Amino acid sequence: MKIDSKKLLVIIIVIAIALTGYFLVLNISRSGKTKVVISVAPSDSVVYLNNKKSKPGTLYIAPGTYKIKISRDGFKSTEKQFTSKKGKTTNIPVVLISNSSEGSAYEDDHYSEFKSVQQKVDQELENINNVINQHDPLISKLPLDVSPAFIIDYGASVKYPDDPTKIAIYIFSANPSNKHDAISSIYFLGYDPSDYEIVFKNIADTQVREEVIGD
Repeated sequence: MKIDSKKLLVIIIVIAIALTGYFLVLNISRSGKTKVVISVAPSDSVVYLNNKKSKPGTLYIAPGTYKIKISRDGFKSTEKQFTSKKGKTTNIPVVLISNSSEGSAYEDDHYSEFKSVQQKVDQELENINNVINQHDPLISKLPLDVSPAFIIDYGASVKYPDDPTKIAIYIFSANPSNKHDAISSIYFLGYDPSDYEIVFKNIADTQVREEVIGD
């Protein structure tokens, strides 16, 4: 059956107008929003964004700070906070840890799924570490252990807890008088302490060290 050229032209024009309208509406709906890519294993996990139910995949949300919770039966739930910034894509890869025989069985049956997301997790960690090492060269000299006087290490930022690329220099000292010596040690290493976020903690508080340093 031969299609009339005029009818074909009309069909093409209608399709073009429809597509133009679709992308126009799409761009308007995404105007002023940021792109967030949530990759999760298991892929059928439930995602809550600021307590609103969502799902893994690509989302377009207003710039700002959000709390995300991911859960699934048979796996340990996880929560984290992140900040989406205008003009920047935020990648959130998460691999849930099984805490039941059901979860372990699912993980075994979906090995490639977990491997794929874990690779994204590893890549994101590498990107974060590269940014940290580039902006904060002092950490290559840490930890500096001068026990029992003080220990200088680094860990999560207190000012920017939701930004994994931000770090703080932690000085664990047994005595307040040792803080000055610790600061002097940073100068001795060739760095200006005022360029860093400095957090003082008691050297005896091993729980704090485990939480912020990851020992």
